[in-house]
Amino acid sequence: MYVLPDSRYAVPAAPIFISYRRSDTSAYAEYLYHLIVEHFGEHAVFMDRNSLESGALWLSKVQFAAQTCQVMLVVIGQQWVTVTDPNTNLRRLDNPQDVLRSEVATALARGILVVPVLVDDARLPRADELADDLKPLLDREACRIRSDQVQDDIARLVKSLEPAVSPRAQVVAEPVQATYATPVAGAMPFIFAVNVNPEARDVLIVAMLVAGVLLLIYMYYKSHGWQGA
Repeated sequence: MYVLPDSRYAVPAAPIFISYRRSDTSAYAEYLYHLIVEHFGEHAVFMDRNSLESGALWLSKVQFAAQTCQVMLVVIGQQWVTVTDPNTNLRRLDNPQDVLRSEVATALARGILVVPVLVDDARLPRADELADDLKPLLDREACRIRSDQVQDDIARLVKSLEPAVSPRAQVVAEPVQATYATPVAGAMPFIFAVNVNPEARDVLIVAMLVAGVLLLIYMYYKSHGWQGA
């Protein structure tokens, strides 16, 4: 479910979050994203570079998605543990402000479904390679994506997510279309925020307008009396 235009109230975003290192598993994450979109729909999955519009406050968007998703897929390649910051030469996972560490730690702390997705020969980290807030990841059952069977492996993974991504979650992941009507003088303002067929909505609006006109005519003649020919 997405926030209606001009709304200040935050509601859950995409139910599936793909966490990955661009320098480690970018191609696999991209392929995983597209297969999830084919299965659940575009608005059911969050992946930073595919889900952020130009000019967005990307960090707050990523944090919000991690705080509201139902499932996080942590894509782990052979360099996931060892990737370093070029400015400090320190492991990125050792930095509490690292975005990937923060998003994974957030999902683990929330207790939602977190799936380590191992790519090819990648392994789960050892406990001594992880900060305390990431160690619960080792308790989660992992799945593996192999380069020679990538489509079948991802298809099985996506299928396995169906129980966690409920039909309701898949429906509310679609953006809500809101149409605001211009208030008539002396009338109560109203809003149609129901995601209905546009043609049916237009028929409903016309019917309401006709009924309103007939009601005004009736009230006029009732107050002024009926005049026969």
